[in-house]
Amino acid sequence: ITFMNSIALDNDGNLWGVQSYISSVSPNFDYVRILPKEKLYDSNVTIDDWIVPNLDGPRSSFKAARLVTSHGADIKVFSTGSFGGPIMFWDNGGDIHNLNPREVSYTSLPDNYRSLFSWQYVRCLTPDTLGNVWAGTTSGLFYMNPADAFKPNFGITRPKIKGNYLLDGEDIYAIAIDSLNRKWIATASQGALLLNEDATEILMQFDASNSSLPSNTIYSICPLSNSNSVMFVTDMGVAQYYFDPQDDAGNNDNVQVIPNPVLPEFTGYVTVSGLVPNSFVRITDRDGNVLFETVATGGSIHWDACAANGEHLPTGVYNVYAGH
Repeated sequence: ITFMNSIALDNDGNLWGVQSYISSVSPNFDYVRILPKEKLYDSNVTIDDWIVPNLDGPRSSFKAARLVTSHGADIKVFSTGSFGGPIMFWDNGGDIHNLNPREVSYTSLPDNYRSLFSWQYVRCLTPDTLGNVWAGTTSGLFYMNPADAFKPNFGITRPKIKGNYLLDGEDIYAIAIDSLNRKWIATASQGALLLNEDATEILMQFDASNSSLPSNTIYSICPLSNSNSVMFVTDMGVAQYYFDPQDDAGNNDNVQVIPNPVLPEFTGYVTVSGLVPNSFVRITDRDGNVLFETVATGGSIHWDACAANGEHLPTGVYNVYAGH
């Protein structure tokens, strides 16, 4: 593996990597690779441990590639970041040993108002907690449901506010999702915006004239739920905004465990969903011994029903604790 700058975990915890640089010496070098979750913490990973699916579409020498996994459908969404480059969707059906995943790509898509939208550059791809993926481009933003990408009528949603496309023509550098599934938007010239869940309302807008932001050019943005703040990276430095922790409240009233109960012959993953996004999750036995710990990115976790040493656990009662 030579150069890999775009990686993402799928919903089962396997690592997908895209080599966004193909050398002239080895133009046919493998481009997409998958490392099984069992190998993630192995100190002796070799090239033979990586699985190479047959995906011919994404070869590119451009280094600004983006790869994300949609929550729920577990479909991989990829963009080379090159001029007019397509957005690609890969679906291996949850089987990393499926070497011929479904794939489809688009260089333009119809929006929810029946207008065809095309882009010059895709700056960012960001999955939210409902299974959608949000795209920031040099011409504005939109979101889509990757679960529908293989259907003939697939399209995107471009939010409108007061009859106008939101941030139409604006260069969107980054999109971040907070624990309430709100959208934080980093723009090239209009500062930063906080949008409601479906981007039909601007909740707050930050710029150099009304906040501590040193510039209206925002390169990156990161909500920090553990400190009830947001970090902004601008062309003139870094700024941090603190907000009322009550605004970031959530609850675990709709937690589901599937399957439950877990039968003795079960060998798959136990899914705990409906958690407050970014909650810290701990699973213990009845005696309080810690078996598994993780963070519920996107509001769900996957557990292999094994102890920390990898030993499969016997039938019994196990407790799931979550806090944020």
